[in-house]
Amino acid sequence: MGVVGLARYVVAALLVLLAGLPAAQAHESRPAYLEIRETAPGHYALLFRTPVLAGRRLPLVLGLPEGVKDLKAPVIQELTDSLVERRWIDAGPNGLAGERVEIKGLQFQIS
Repeated sequence: MGVVGLARYVVAALLVLLAGLPAAQAHESRPAYLEIRETAPGHYALLFRTPVLAGRRLPLVLGLPEGVKDLKAPVIQELTDSLVERRWIDAGPNGLAGERVEIKGLQFQIS
């Protein structure tokens, strides 16, 4: 077997080995997004965007501190890849400083 024949054999053997390997798979990452903007002392505009995968919204819920009140009804917009929720809230005279704002369910989405 000459050098060319040996090279063809090695290439063919590598192709057979590579074809037998399982395909690498990665988790698709579609992050949630939360924007909090203070519009006046103690008043905030919130934008919460959650991804939609295979037609289903990820089970994420925005958790706000006790005592927070809506200034007007939330507006929800359904997009093909996400659900966008806009809220306007009154967090009282001390605002959100030192308070906990969380995205409930997020810990189950990260692996």
